[in-house]
Amino acid sequence: MGEAGVGGAGGPVPRLPGGGRRHRHARHGLSGASPSPPEASMPPQAPDLAAAAQRLVTEARARLAVGRAALFLRRPDSTLVCVATAGQGDETAWVGQALRAGVGVAGRTVAEGRPVWSPDLLADPRIPVSPWLRERLLAEGLRSVLAAPLPAAAGTLGALGVLDGAGRAYTEVETRLLADLARAAAPAIEAAWPPSGPVPDRP
Repeated sequence: MGEAGVGGAGGPVPRLPGGGRRHRHARHGLSGASPSPPEASMPPQAPDLAAAAQRLVTEARARLAVGRAALFLRRPDSTLVCVATAGQGDETAWVGQALRAGVGVAGRTVAEGRPVWSPDLLADPRIPVSPWLRERLLAEGLRSVLAAPLPAAAGTLGALGVLDGAGRAYTEVETRLLADLARAAAPAIEAAWPPSGPVPDRP
């Protein structure tokens, strides 16, 4: 039961190699090893986007009882940028950080258009991890990750991810819950997200 997996929100969740047992009270768990994209600062966000994104990650963290939740949105170059997060610790270490296409659980979720999870992302050979994300996971004790896509008219808008301690195996019910949260929030996020806006590199 604790292998990493991918699956639709309503059916059985296929699993990737790497066992793990359910662990609700682990302290915290996303990562993806390929070259890291340039760190990027966020463009000024419209109040509606900032508020909607923060509500979404706050609710996801509370409903799934995890250490951290994060929302990544896709830019025109297919990289994903973190626009909001909820959890203990320094949120500025997350917001504005980017993942290359296909990197991390969020990247896999966007690429496949369905939920993906891993009980221990740092030990999962199937999912590459960005250096900045590896650093955050180690610093915060986060290892298990579940992410669900935000569907949009033009394709997948981004991914909503939850992270917790190593060994947590996310159930079908939890997978469906996260997918439902992401799907319900997608229209408001899509209306406010300016993917073509400039995202300058950090100095």
